Amino acid sequence: MMILKTNLRRAFLIVILAGLGPKASALNTFECVRDLLTVTDRASFSSKRQGVEEPFLVNDKYLVFPEVTNGTVNGFYFYGPKVAVFYDAIEIKGTRSVTRHIGDLVFRPQEGIYEMVAQPMGLETVTVPYLPGYQSESTGRSGPVMLGSSVLPVIGAFVSRPAAVKMAYSNPTGANESDIKKWMAARMPHEGRKPAVADSVEIQKTIVRLKTLHEKPNEELWRPLKHELKLRRDWIKTRNLDEKSFKQLTLVMEGSCKE
Repeated sequence: MMILKTNLRRAFLIVILAGLGPKASALNTFECVRDLLTVTDRASFSSKRQGVEEPFLVNDKYLVFPEVTNGTVNGFYFYGPKVAVFYDAIEIKGTRSVTRHIGDLVFRPQEGIYEMVAQPMGLETVTVPYLPGYQSESTGRSGPVMLGSSVLPVIGAFVSRPAAVKMAYSNPTGANESDIKKWMAARMPHEGRKPAVADSVEIQKTIVRLKTLHEKPNEELWRPLKHELKLRRDWIKTRNLDEKSFKQLTLVMEGSCKE
């Protein structure tokens, strides 16, 4: 009976997903991906993406994709309800403003964590923290793949857990402060020896403005978001869902993801 219900749920979801064709508008694509993040968390990983890492939500309104080449963050894609913007540089204000390409950024103790601010829609300010070179020790997540989903025919028989994936971008505000201090202490300039106590390291923060030095064509600008939708749709088709997951996904598919 359980297998029958599982197969029926999968069949129904595939029918719903069939309506999510490539002709979906940019607005629907943004809202759909945003709402799918909460119910398909761990649906796919950076190894399945082309040139970007998995997106994260900022201010509950904007999706941000780090652009990565050879393990280096080169820029950030910002997506809102009606906007797509790409930033590849920062501007540091001072007695003399300095512009630096994001791909050239390295850890500078006197500047520390960059609080990168942008106004994708021209009004509301969005802030993304970035500590160049910092990577969290473990990016694999524990727990069920999706609210109790399984990779076997019988729900709950086995829960798949992906291997840890090293990401080029790690949000420093989501890390333990002591770990950040240890990481900084190991990279501080020193004469003969490193700081004796990592806790004595002060975490500096510098507010910078995101800028665009190299514009991207419209098609390329929207590519990461459209590809993300495809990844998550394909992931849903190949997973068995428990009843709670199925209900939540159905609401999304019949809501923001509906044509």
